[in-house]
Amino acid sequence: MEPPSGKKCIVNLRPLLVCAAGFCLGFFLYERIRFGGGSPADWLLPLLLFLVLPPFSRRRTLALLLPLVLFLGAGVLMLHLATERFLGGAEAGEYEVTGVVVELSAQSGYASVLLDELSFDGERQEGKLAARLSGSPEIGDRVRFHALVERTELSAERALSTRFAEDARYWVQSASYERAGKTDDLFARLRAQLHMRLAAAMGGEEAEIAFALLTGNSGGIDDGLEEEIRTGGIAHIFAVSGLHIGILYGALLFAFRPAGRAAALPALAGAAVYAALCGFPVSTVRALLMCAALAVYRLLGRKYDLLQSLSFAAIAALLLFPAQWMGLGFKLSFAACCGLALFQPVFFRLFSGIPLFGGTLASSLAAQIAVAPILLEAFGFVSVWGTALNLLILPFLPALFLLLFGTASFALAFPAAAGVLILPQGALSLLVWLFAVCDFSLVISGFSLGAGGAVYAAGCALLSCRVRMTGKVRAAVAAALAALFCFAVAAENVVIAGCKIVAYTQGDGDAVLFRTSGAAVLVIDGDLSLSACEDFLARRYGGELTAVLVLADDPVEGINRAAFLPARMVCAKEYAETGLHHPPVFGDSFSFDGMLFRFESREKLSVQAEDAVVEVDFSHGEGLGADLFLQKGGGGLKFYLRRGIIVSL
Repeated sequence: MEPPSGKKCIVNLRPLLVCAAGFCLGFFLYERIRFGGGSPADWLLPLLLFLVLPPFSRRRTLALLLPLVLFLGAGVLMLHLATERFLGGAEAGEYEVTGVVVELSAQSGYASVLLDELSFDGERQEGKLAARLSGSPEIGDRVRFHALVERTELSAERALSTRFAEDARYWVQSASYERAGKTDDLFARLRAQLHMRLAAAMGGEEAEIAFALLTGNSGGIDDGLEEEIRTGGIAHIFAVSGLHIGILYGALLFAFRPAGRAAALPALAGAAVYAALCGFPVSTVRALLMCAALAVYRLLGRKYDLLQSLSFAAIAALLLFPAQWMGLGFKLSFAACCGLALFQPVFFRLFSGIPLFGGTLASSLAAQIAVAPILLEAFGFVSVWGTALNLLILPFLPALFLLLFGTASFALAFPAAAGVLILPQGALSLLVWLFAVCDFSLVISGFSLGAGGAVYAAGCALLSCRVRMTGKVRAAVAAALAALFCFAVAAENVVIAGCKIVAYTQGDGDAVLFRTSGAAVLVIDGDLSLSACEDFLARRYGGELTAVLVLADDPVEGINRAAFLPARMVCAKEYAETGLHHPPVFGDSFSFDGMLFRFESREKLSVQAEDAVVEVDFSHGEGLGADLFLQKGGGGLKFYLRRGIIVSL
């Protein structure tokens, strides 16, 4: 789109890009308003992008704003309809539940499952149900049990937003089940057969890794190994995405190359069948749509436009599955592609002299730049090993994936010949060995980006190859953005004056972090798990805690969890026998850097700081006249106390 004068635009816009941006902005605004968590910094990126637009005429400006506003409204409407649909259905209560296992994470003695094709007391229900079932169900099993069914809450909390994206409207704490047959879904039955063939031929971790690599279902991988893979920065190879679809699509294009341009049609059909086998996760839908756009460009003999294709895929995917906006998979998949579109050309030129690994390094860095803030928000850390491990594994992944796909397909077609699966087993065993002998636990964590996330996103847009600037201007913009980013992150995480309070909730557990310039005190209840505590600290505080205070009617479990946290001391109100080598400190009150913590009861605590009083109550009791009352379940609150005034962020 050129201005009337014929001069080059500063920003090379695409019509579909404008529509996709408006569509996503509508989803974003509705999410922030309906689910909370917004801040003035959310508007920084649109503002900066608006400021660098070229001077269009009034007609061109209207032509740009009209689709932007229309698609913004459409995005708001689509997510609203998805939300209302999620809230519909059966009420909570006791039911005879029947459903088909579509996702499975096996543990010792029980399995966490996601059920589809639901019926409550024989009445068909829309949506899905998350449950913990005793025993060993398999993917594709139709199960039946009687249990108390609860409704999933709507929240911006990551676990709940993931359930929203999965349309898991219901959940069951635990139940014993009986098998009631198999699903009628052909592809679900194929997945079940594939899992059985892999387990029989390989066994152990290799079979679960192979199944995750082929279908994206990593529930069977050992928790320790899965955590190592995540901290190593290569978890994306076990989530079926554009990488897998692209490998298969490219291989089929090569196989059907005698057909010329028409080779795109069987290649696209094969990729679609594979996506169906995986259950159509949003990343495969995005990749399929982009492959379809690539096929159209190929058939028409035109040059492929990555941004246009990505924009088309985003609009189509959200039209088909609007709830996926709340899922982590959607954000990571499209962010990685945005990173490739924005930065890959620059890195290709920079690393063109590196043989074999230059292209992989360019692609890996381009994708990681875009997904880093999303990973930090979702998991509380960013891997420092991602680039190195991607350089080591990605060049060989196409060969491994195609070998595994070919042998697995052969084993499904000819069960007696399932022994061919031993061919890729050696490479998978090598991968397991690598993570067994190497420690990839070093990560960047312990802080939140806050408004720095918006600055980071603005920097990605402004400093990419899509925005034309001279070298001096680009350097000045980069320096200004770097300074603004550091300031925003410091303002979010560093306490220079006053007392900062951050409340956190996960499941039935709660925590509140009190920070001054010289102390950091964590208050937890007895229901918050150790992993939840570590998750909270990974997101909000990376140093050593001054103390952990336990509020619980029976504090023993809470004290034992607190003992594993990086804290100088653990405190509770009344004496409890724990058997710890470093026993906790018991008392009615404790003082840290001007903050006075006073136990009102085992589950109530008052904190005085800067002439203001804050009360934390984990018993659902009444407040005691405090300036600020934090009750159990009120996670996500952030406040400052300054000169006796409580200021909400």
